[in-house]
Amino acid sequence: MMTYFVPMNSGHFKTYCLREGSCWCCTGTGIENTSRYNEAIYFHKANALWVNLFIPSTLDWRERGLTVRLDTGFPTTNSVKLTFQCPQPTNAAVRIRIPYWIAATPTVTLNGTPQGLSPTPGSYVELNRTWSNGDVVEVTLPMNVRVDHSTDDSTQVSLFYGPILLAADLG
Repeated sequence: MMTYFVPMNSGHFKTYCLREGSCWCCTGTGIENTSRYNEAIYFHKANALWVNLFIPSTLDWRERGLTVRLDTGFPTTNSVKLTFQCPQPTNAAVRIRIPYWIAATPTVTLNGTPQGLSPTPGSYVELNRTWSNGDVVEVTLPMNVRVDHSTDDSTQVSLFYGPILLAADLG
């Protein structure tokens, strides 16, 4: 069964709906949201492409004659691989999101060569070039355990590993 708005207090109990007589629309879960994540993996405008979410996928950017395949095991692994396919060399600025939670400077390689970039967490790293068929960009996003304090109660914290909220069975 579903629960409506999970309490934020540590160890607090959850109230579940019953099979009949207590249905709370989406039960506060936003369960329908995940089906729309694919709408925000990529955005593009003119000759710029933004890679926002690290979800295995393929983008067919017909206007630029470019196909981009995103391979990753994220967040189980901390690496993202973009493979470019284009029949003709194509000029484009590719902007890859660098999450705010990274633990150290990410590495960015192009066809196996480190690019020596130091992108700022919470921004995008840009590779503006003429892309050739078979070009590969790999980004490693270092993760570690971190503590986030509640915005309204500094005595409450959450533990994360990279973007993953950790949980415990409190009995």
